[in-house]
Amino acid sequence: MTIRLVTTIALVATMACTANAQQPGSAPFLTGNCASRDSTAVPSDYVENPERAASIRRDIPIPPFPDTVHRAGYEGKVVAAFIVDRDGRVRDGRVAVLSSTDAVLSRWACASIPKMRLEPARDHGKKVASQVILPFAYSVPADSSRSAKPQSYER
Repeated sequence: MTIRLVTTIALVATMACTANAQQPGSAPFLTGNCASRDSTAVPSDYVENPERAASIRRDIPIPPFPDTVHRAGYEGKVVAAFIVDRDGRVRDGRVAVLSSTDAVLSRWACASIPKMRLEPARDHGKKVASQVILPFAYSVPADSSRSAKPQSYER
């Protein structure tokens, strides 16, 4: 069984979020700010185009996907935008789901991304805060005879 997680990091100047997003605890949350307060990032809070973008740390695993998606034939994708500070932590209240195929994955992103630790961006040799857009894709082959948790992922 091949389970794949594709991640790509890109920097953008502003977050494209819906203004009236539902909160993660209510169904059917698909897109919008994860925090209850306004989480639109101000460009002066981070470096827009650092020399080296923030990246996934290979030594820290990505939080596991929800159990409900470990079923034959499942395919889903969620794209999130967030600010990574100089210390590699995701800035509190600065996570937004830009697109999603499943409310379960949207809620997973809102709960899991703040726990992630990344390698911070660098600009002029110094660690800097930056904005990241990160898509997560998850699939289980339709011909899988039973549901299973992912055993590996690709970055």
